[in-house]
Amino acid sequence: MIYLGGLGNKDNLSVHLKSRYLTGEILSSSDKVDCIWFRAGVIIGSGSASFEIIRSLVEKLPVMVAPKWVNTLTSPIYIVDVINYLKTAILFDKSYSGKVDIGIKPMTFKDMLLKTAKAMGLKRYILSVPLLTPRLSSYWLILFSPVNFDIARELVMGLKHESVIENDVAKRLFPEIKITGFEEAVKKSIEEIENHQVISRWCDSSKGKICDVPFIPEISKAVYVDRYIAEIDEAKAENIFKVCKNVGGENGWFVLNILWSIKGLIDKLLVGYGLNRGKRSGDLRLGDSVDFWKVIDLVENKRLLFQAQMKLPGKAWLEFSILDNTFSVTAYFYPKGLGGRIYWYAMLPFHKIIFKLMQKDILRQADEIL
Repeated sequence: MIYLGGLGNKDNLSVHLKSRYLTGEILSSSDKVDCIWFRAGVIIGSGSASFEIIRSLVEKLPVMVAPKWVNTLTSPIYIVDVINYLKTAILFDKSYSGKVDIGIKPMTFKDMLLKTAKAMGLKRYILSVPLLTPRLSSYWLILFSPVNFDIARELVMGLKHESVIENDVAKRLFPEIKITGFEEAVKKSIEEIENHQVISRWCDSSKGKICDVPFIPEISKAVYVDRYIAEIDEAKAENIFKVCKNVGGENGWFVLNILWSIKGLIDKLLVGYGLNRGKRSGDLRLGDSVDFWKVIDLVENKRLLFQAQMKLPGKAWLEFSILDNTFSVTAYFYPKGLGGRIYWYAMLPFHKIIFKLMQKDILRQADEIL
């Protein structure tokens, strides 16, 4: 058997973590069946409750007043490393039953917050105070992170005591697995968020029954989305897509081009690309530069995805997509820190004007194609 439980000393565990410990203890007690009992601490990866809390706190709070449990030691681990251990254990051909602790060398929750900030290019300050009770700490977490109260409470209770590696069995049994460093794990997790929630977010089948990413848990929705959907005649899909591919350069951006010009000028003043690059002649191709955008996905008559290369407090994408009888114009934004969030909400009123008019003009031009 292969079982994945949590790190921690049996005598100093929350009810939640103790149940995991007792499960591992029972499974590995049989003298007839081997049980490789992996134990991990905070898992770094998109969708992990602990990681989403860390990411949210770092992104939203330049200064954090944190409870004393931020100084508790734990051994985090990158989710891909966890999966590699589990996969390798399937083919393990030696007899072993018992604990296999996995993870990075111990670090405090405070260290994780600061190193996450560094990996994301942010500067953060943390002040720890002894006044916040577990209940108050839980409310503090749900206020600034996407988790609910029950998850926050269990995390806080778990952080009251250390959860660190207590043996070197993993190195002896699985020496071929190299542990990913914390900052690298954070960077890879952020890339995974961008990839799954924007770049490969695509339903290419009838009525969207099968998607590349069929379901993203609410907790890991880190990318802000502003989408405008219009019903279309499916027979006009090719014309609509043809119009979309004519965007940029001398053709402009369909509507309110003066605003795009101002945006380009501001970008130039910030030492960005501005609108000077224009676009090359001929059909649009994957990798093409279009003004201060770059084509990063192109599915003919289905999807055209641009990534912004302008100076922004975060990463931005613009998508034109056709699915069955709908045509969508979508803005995606992954904010960098508090400034990124302020920028996004400040831009939303302009989105509602620009993208609705843009969508309307694209449909008008498609109707005029013979």
